[in-house]
Amino acid sequence: MKGIYWRPKNVSRNVLILIAFMAVGGIVAVESFKIEVKQDYYPAKLKAARQMDAAMKELRKLREKLNVPLDMENDPTGSGLIGWPFSQVTSNTGYLDSKQTTINPNFAAVIVHMFKKAGVEAGDVVAVGFSGSFPALNVATLAACDALDVEPIIISSASASEWGANIPGFTWLEMENHLFTVGMFKRQSLAASIGGVADRGHGMSKEGKEALKAIIQKVKLPLLWPRTMVDAIDQRMAIYEEAAGERPIKAYVNVGGGTISVGTVVGKHLFRPGVNKRMPPNAAEIDSVMVRFAAQGIPVIHLSNVKDLATQYGLPAPVMEPQQAGKGNIFNKIEYNRWLVGGVLLVLLVALWLLVRLNLAHRFSAPATRKSDGVPEAMV
Repeated sequence: MKGIYWRPKNVSRNVLILIAFMAVGGIVAVESFKIEVKQDYYPAKLKAARQMDAAMKELRKLREKLNVPLDMENDPTGSGLIGWPFSQVTSNTGYLDSKQTTINPNFAAVIVHMFKKAGVEAGDVVAVGFSGSFPALNVATLAACDALDVEPIIISSASASEWGANIPGFTWLEMENHLFTVGMFKRQSLAASIGGVADRGHGMSKEGKEALKAIIQKVKLPLLWPRTMVDAIDQRMAIYEEAAGERPIKAYVNVGGGTISVGTVVGKHLFRPGVNKRMPPNAAEIDSVMVRFAAQGIPVIHLSNVKDLATQYGLPAPVMEPQQAGKGNIFNKIEYNRWLVGGVLLVLLVALWLLVRLNLAHRFSAPATRKSDGVPEAMV
């Protein structure tokens, strides 16, 4: 059945053109007068970013004090947190552009956002697995915990992949210990392993392993020396559970790609970068700390594939110049002015009602003496 539509013959084309111009003008106004909107958890994000920025500057001072030259070619921001391509405490291959991407204080704000997305609140306890591969992300995590008043239970790996914290005398554990000693952060690791395959540094030289053991002893942490990979996972889970006591662990944070934390390379890629609230398909087949927490229904924050994470949250990848704390979409986002959009829509609806439905333009323009001949207008 065909529909029959009625339009008054006396709605002029000029009126329709006027309405069209009003609509176009409304679109132009909406596009031209966007506003900057503070994003959720802005105060905590800003606090975390500023604290990370301060910690990075403190670590640069430490590097200079140790007379370890900055590598401005590979560390263009001069952060001091980019390591060497190789050393005796290097555990695995690494990618320079990924390490450069993390040299951004605003990554701490991203981790604040992830904590809130995972349901972490002030006073909660989170388990954390650090490696030396991404010292800047370790700092970002500590800053986010302090900003939200969250207690991290930390276990670290002493070794690092290429371009990470792989400089003897300036490894992650030594950085962390310095930041804790000067009062920059409230927490530090409870225990440490050599890292690498099975947490025993398989593939590393004997000299490298001994150097890492000496560093762990220097910062006065218990050394984890597991017999097998399963034993390594068991030891870490026991430390987390004992430190948490009766308090529930609200999230697990993994930084990097340590085999005990993520499992094999396959296990690492089964979890997506960022917040994982459910166990990924087939992940249970590969034992790891992340899998065990996920199996308990505890959210896992997987800080890996950092270039993808940076792009997702509007951060540069890689970072080639110093970044200002508190700048970026994670803090403020340009959005449409909802009041203006609503006003434009209301004006257009009222105009359509008056000019078309009520035929107001014709009523004002028609001669006063004109009378209706009683014949209905044609349907179209």
